[in-house]
Amino acid sequence: MKFPIRRSIATGLAALAAAALLAGCSSDPAAPASTYASDGPTMPAAMTTVQVAINPTNQFASMYYGIQQGIFAKHNLTLNIVPQTDIAQTVAGLASGTYQFGQTTPIHVVAAAVNGIDIKEVSTVEGRLGQNDQGTSVVAGANSNITDLKGLSGKKVATVGLTSNNTYAADAIIDQAGGDWKSIQYVQIPFGQMQAALENGNVDAAIMQQPFAGQAVGNGAKIIGYTNSIYADKAVTVFDASADYINQHPEIVKAFSDAMIESIQAANENETAASDSLISALNYTQQQAEGAVRNKGGVPYLNTGGLETAQQLMQKYAGQTETIDVNTLIWPGALAYPEASATATSTPTGN
Repeated sequence: MKFPIRRSIATGLAALAAAALLAGCSSDPAAPASTYASDGPTMPAAMTTVQVAINPTNQFASMYYGIQQGIFAKHNLTLNIVPQTDIAQTVAGLASGTYQFGQTTPIHVVAAAVNGIDIKEVSTVEGRLGQNDQGTSVVAGANSNITDLKGLSGKKVATVGLTSNNTYAADAIIDQAGGDWKSIQYVQIPFGQMQAALENGNVDAAIMQQPFAGQAVGNGAKIIGYTNSIYADKAVTVFDASADYINQHPEIVKAFSDAMIESIQAANENETAASDSLISALNYTQQQAEGAVRNKGGVPYLNTGGLETAQQLMQKYAGQTETIDVNTLIWPGALAYPEASATATSTPTGN
């Protein structure tokens, strides 16, 4: 089986811009800046359906719980969830208007800005991460003889995106462990195919989100590190909207952000019920739902920390030379909440 090997950041960013242009969107860097009217409507006047692109995993338990509890309906929103495993396509869909909201990481938001694609973070997906988040793991194959991050030097490592947050965060923790991150051969593989690639020896290790990492461990693989360790008290999984959409529909953006905050807070207060939402949403068994590793107790408000870290990763590990003002990459309303500067007091992760 052959998979694409890692490209340079320049190639990856160019591909992202090209995808957006092919989708029929504008990447004009001179587009109007997004606005925020704090005294405007806080929700749509009537029930409104929005297209929301995500890569369904444990981390969406808060959103699913909010849907099931009627929180989004209370804000006059109906979410049409569209599974999308390629975040570059999600960015293109946001820019073209195919999706109103989409899951990305700060890496993709910065990369889009470098290419003149104006998307902005509007909410967290699961709250800011705790000190010991285990949502994304570096997993060594059972037959690889790799026992630590340093042992990944010169090895083949599966990643969901060659120029993704997972890849650059892995570079960082491998570098910190004394490994030769430049010698790693990254191979792009969807999460659902990583376990087979490990077992077949096509890769030596993989960067996997839950529940995929847990399934691989159940078949003999070994967790040797967690990429989100560099994102403590920062939002690494976020929802975005295009600047054009924010300008045209500020009340919908406000309603979506408010509903996500309320859903995360409700999930923090009802952790078992929130995990159980995965049973109907993702067809989990009761046992899978009870064992679902996800971020718990995180502060639900955005801050700029994730974007700052992402830009530093891209400059050190991907050769980005441009510096973006990260304050321009967040919908202003997200930073207008009184609690937006709150500091996490929990250590969310695990069961």
